[in-house]
Formats: sequence, C-alpha cells, structure tokens
Amino acid sequence: MAAKHSQTISLYVLSVFLVGASNFATAPILLAQIGPEHYAVWAALEPILLLAIPLAGLGLNYGYMNAHGSDPGIAGQLLPIHALFVCFFAALATLVLLAFGTALPAAILAGLIVLFEGTIIFFIAFWRSNSQPLQFATFEGGRAFMVVLCIAACLAAGFAFPSDATGYLVIRAMIAGIAAIVGFRALRWKMAPNWAAARRGIRYGLPIVIAAASVVIIMNFDRYGVSLSAGALALTAYVAHVKVVQILGSALVPFFTWFAPLAISRLKSGEDHTPFYRSSFLYFVCVNLSLSLGLWLITPLLWASLFPSLDFDPILFAVLLVGTTVFACGNPVSIGTLIEGRTHRSLLFTVAAMAVGVAAMLLLAPFYGALGVAVAKFAAMASYTFLFARDTQRAVGLRYNWTLVAGMSAICAAIAALATMWGPVSHLAAFGAAFLLPGIFLVASLASVHFLARRGS
Repeated sequence: MAAKHSQTISLYVLSVFLVGASNFATAPILLAQIGPEHYAVWAALEPILLLAIPLAGLGLNYGYMNAHGSDPGIAGQLLPIHALFVCFFAALATLVLLAFGTALPAAILAGLIVLFEGTIIFFIAFWRSNSQPLQFATFEGGRAFMVVLCIAACLAAGFAFPSDATGYLVIRAMIAGIAAIVGFRALRWKMAPNWAAARRGIRYGLPIVIAAASVVIIMNFDRYGVSLSAGALALTAYVAHVKVVQILGSALVPFFTWFAPLAISRLKSGEDHTPFYRSSFLYFVCVNLSLSLGLWLITPLLWASLFPSLDFDPILFAVLLVGTTVFACGNPVSIGTLIEGRTHRSLLFTVAAMAVGVAAMLLLAPFYGALGVAVAKFAAMASYTFLFARDTQRAVGLRYNWTLVAGMSAICAAIAALATMWGPVSHLAAFGAAFLLPGIFLVASLASVHFLARRGS
C-alpha cells in the first residue's frame, strides 16, 4: 500500500512539476516576448480565468469525487450536465469581459478557455478518484508544458507572435481545445444525464468551488490594489515576485492532490483516522518549510537572469513568501469542512478571510503601496488557515502539535536570517547553501516528526 501511494504521489509530483514549472516559465518568457505593458494586461485578465474555470461546473467534479465509490456509472450521468453549466459560464465570462472593456477577440478567446479547461476539470476529478495519476499527469502537465513550449519557440525563432495578451490566449485556447477533445474520445462514457444525482453533487461540491473561487480572490485581489495604488508597470514587477512565490504552492500541489480524495473517503468511513491526519500534516509542514527556505535563498541569485528589467525587492518577497507558507497549511487542516453537510463552512471561512484582506488593503495600500497590499494579502492568508484549523479541531476532535510546528518554523526563520546576514563569500557558495541548508533542515525536521510519532506524541 505504501509503495502504491509513493508511485501515485510521484506521478502527481511529475505532473505538478510540469504545471508549476511551465506556469512560472511563462512569466519571464511571455514578459520578454510581449513587453511589460502588454504583460500587465494579461496580469489583470488572468484572475478572471482563474475564477471562472473552477466555478464553471458548479462543483460537479467534487460531487463526482464524493459519489463515485457508491455508483460506478455516475460519471456519465454528471458529465453532460457539467458540460452544460460550463458552456453557460464560458458565455458569461465573455460577456463580463466585454462589459469591462476587453477587446472582442480577447473576450471570445477567454470564453473558449473557460469552456475547454472547465470541461477538463471533470476528467481530472475522474482520474484522481480512480487512482490514474498517469492520465492526470499527461493532461495537466503535458498541456501546461505545450503552452510554454509554443511561446518559447516563438521567442527563440524571433517571431512577432504572440505580440500581446490576445496572442497568448490564442495559444492557450488551442491547446486546451485539443486536450478536451482527446479527453472525450479517450473516456467514452455512456451519457445518461441524471438531474437528481447532479443536484446532490452540486449540494456537495458547489460550496467547495465557491470557496475555491474565494481563494482565487484572496490570491489575486492584490493585483488590482497594486494597479490602482502604484500603476500598471508596478503591477508587472509585483506579479513577477508573486510568480516566484507561487513556485512554493505548485511544489505542494502533489500533496493536496493525493490527500483530498483519501481524506474524503476516510471521513465517509466513519472510523477514527486521527493518526493519519496528524502525521500527514506534520510531514507536510516539514516539506513546506524546507521549500520556503530554499526559495528564499535561491531567488536573489536567479532574479537578474529571470527578470533582467525588474528590480528585486527582498522585503516584499519575504512578506509574500511567509504569507504563502502559512496559507498552504490551510489545505491539510481543512478536513472538517469536507464532511458531508459541512462543506458550506469552507465558503464562510474563505469569505471571512477575503474580507480581512480587502479591509487591510484599503487601510494600507494608500500609504505603503505594493508593500501595504502584500501585508494585506498576508493578513487574509493567515486568517484563512486559522479559521480552517480551528474548525477542524472542533468538528473532528483533531488537535495538531502546534508547539512542534512553531519550533520548526522558528528554526527555519533563524536559518534564513543567518544565511542572509552572513552573505556567502562566493556565488558558488550561495548556490550550495541554497540547496544544502533546506536539505539539512528537511531531514532533521522529518526525523523529529518520525521520532515523536514513534513515541506517540
């Protein structure tokens, strides 16, 4: 069983690595291809797509994950209804973008992306629930890799396309469309729409996707705050810092992808799985902190190569990185809201965290600009994790070892501060420290967690 989990997680890691690396590589490559002003247009458009795509199916992908174990034919009953809702949201996204002044070609292309990628998320739910990580990796990782490969090829060949955000949308819509068609042909389900099953699926999944949409707002509301308080070019620099920090989130996605279906199935079993939840979270914290430390050490060394036209702001980067590290912990401690009948609470907590962030931004942005917006985003992220952790402790009776978490966090922060203050004697030594120190910390923290688990702490 352990070997099977390891193989599954490894394939998820491969997929998420391709997605994360491709999404990150898109930022400097697209910036070099279309320039800062056109990139600012894409930076403002991207959150709209991130918001519309998860909402498109009204949560039927999660409804399928919840029901597939008891009804093997449920996929064919839900997919046609899922596709119908996706078509509606694709048209709605196009109209909203047109209403806000987006050019007609860009609005139509964005709608097509919502249509194709919104359909693919149902396939992804099927492969995750049925332990088919290879298909997941092919469609998620392969699709993202092809997008960045097309842009990189155009840049290397000196082509004028894409020359703006619309050109990028053409590439992404085309690749997503091909993937959606291949997915339909590969699965070949017998389609038999079942509205009763769809209503049950929506009742379960809709609160989750609305909460996920609120998370998108938490992750991206800062862009509009920076744009309004500091201007479009400042937004480009800010988003460059955000894109680097998002590497951490991408690196942790394999855990979330593996953990969520298992957590849902264990909650439905009615048995006590407290040791699994607690140990999974602590091992996650070890990896989370280690990756954060490595990202803090390596980013200043690579910044000039990635974004030669932009200045690196270490204080801004630190605030964004710490916020993302804290925010990532909100996922594994949110299992209390995965219990059937309680999924609506995820929406309440996410909206509350979003409100904290927006209020803090309104107070800080006029005085501190981009840094004030980053602090506001940190407040939203910390509130998010706190609310979910407190709810899980009450709903599941699960208490995490917060003393150990605090100790590991303090040690990680001390290592980061000392390494930064010390200033290695050479560039080579700096690179060595950026890999060696996180590795040592990871091994030591994992050993500590394992030792305490053996003692029953």
